[in-house]
Amino acid sequence: MATSFAFLWFSFFTLLSSTVSIAKITPGFPSSIIRPEKLSHTTKNQLYKQKYFTQILDHFNFNPQSYQTFQQRYLINDTFWGGAHKNAPIFVYMGNEGDVEWFTQNTGFMFETAPHFKALLIFIEHRFYGKSIPFGGNKDVAYSNSSTHGYLSSTQALADYATLIIDLKKNLSATDSPVVVFGGSYGGNKANQPGGLETLRKSFRICKNYISASSLESWLYTAYTYTAMTDYPTPSNFLSPLPAYPVKQMCKAIDNPTTGNDTFAKLYGVANIYYNYSGSATCFDLNDDSDPHGLGGWSWQVRDSTIDYAHASVPS
Repeated sequence: MATSFAFLWFSFFTLLSSTVSIAKITPGFPSSIIRPEKLSHTTKNQLYKQKYFTQILDHFNFNPQSYQTFQQRYLINDTFWGGAHKNAPIFVYMGNEGDVEWFTQNTGFMFETAPHFKALLIFIEHRFYGKSIPFGGNKDVAYSNSSTHGYLSSTQALADYATLIIDLKKNLSATDSPVVVFGGSYGGNKANQPGGLETLRKSFRICKNYISASSLESWLYTAYTYTAMTDYPTPSNFLSPLPAYPVKQMCKAIDNPTTGNDTFAKLYGVANIYYNYSGSATCFDLNDDSDPHGLGGWSWQVRDSTIDYAHASVPS
């Protein structure tokens, strides 16, 4: 049960962390200033296997040249994977503006968490970078003019990732395995876009007036934290109408077989215990800053008290 909840929470924040970070951080890697260390190709047999996928050049048009293909590189590590028969997750790193091996060898977080979640690791190289060069792998041709260079776009890259992931899941008979996408900087931007805030809005029944990644994160955090604080053995209405032992009810929501492998549905069911136990809410307003219990000064008091505690003298 603890592992299941941890994975759900981890899956959600993987997406949110990408969403939050790209709002302010989108610069590339200034190669004229920063010289990355030489890639350690000797580690490839230990960290990953190198494979190629035949990718279409243009996903959105139907010109003769659109049907050209190129070899898109991806790296795979199945050391920790629990297998398709267990619907074990697939962690996918969505490549940045550079050689995918460079990023893979500096993405320790995925390798550290994969054993716990029994995850398959996939690192996809972005088109026009590394060894994933269209037009026969010839950079001079690929970057020669706007006609060829125009196929280097984020929308084409997103379609690449989706096509590769779908094909890979099919070949592995892992169509029911959940996919968690990762990325940093530009790659984090791409990791966020396949789901998008609109998907989150629908999944969590958020009202249409406002949504942001940080506000949704705070909304969920409040539900989990305050439910734990008011985990009483009898029904209560202290902070919100709650059943007896509400944490147990949250656990039942996670285990609800009707949600299958839908991570968002499970997380919504958990939050719904806190925000909508009465069943009267039709949507949730993340822009609602009302203070029905008059707790407005508490945040300031906590900060002020923390400062006092930090400077308090300890009797000898």
